[in-house]
Amino acid sequence: MIQRIQSIWFFLAGLLGALSLFPTLARFAKDGGAYAMTAIGYQTLNLPPDASLPIMPWGVTLFSVVLCVLPLWTLFLYRNRRLQLRLAAWNVAAVIAWYATWVAYAVSFADKMQTEFAPAFAAVLPFLSLVFVMLARRGVQKDEELVRAADRIR
Repeated sequence: MIQRIQSIWFFLAGLLGALSLFPTLARFAKDGGAYAMTAIGYQTLNLPPDASLPIMPWGVTLFSVVLCVLPLWTLFLYRNRRLQLRLAAWNVAAVIAWYATWVAYAVSFADKMQTEFAPAFAAVLPFLSLVFVMLARRGVQKDEELVRAADRIR
């Protein structure tokens, strides 16, 4: 049933995963200018274009897409609550992997370009997605317990 509260949580988690693709995730200060990291690439801010910039943080992009697709896919599996619970656990693992790759790319970029790393506010979006997935998982567990209780009564 799509009208369950966990459906809203899964939808919001997927929406936040999609939103994490576009804003600035980290800033790097260097000599009066700066660089910005998004999930789809690096940009120069107040500096001349640099040909030595890495083109794309592929790991962050991959996990951002996973954080967008996985909750939305889980949303439509409402008839199979056990699979929803498993996919919610995988989503938690994907958020942890997203943060690990984000830190790895940010630290390696900061070392390569000799800059100072500062996380941006948009780096919180995957964490909020995690919160919504956990709320959805709790709702799915409650539904599963209700179904099991009804099966025992019969």
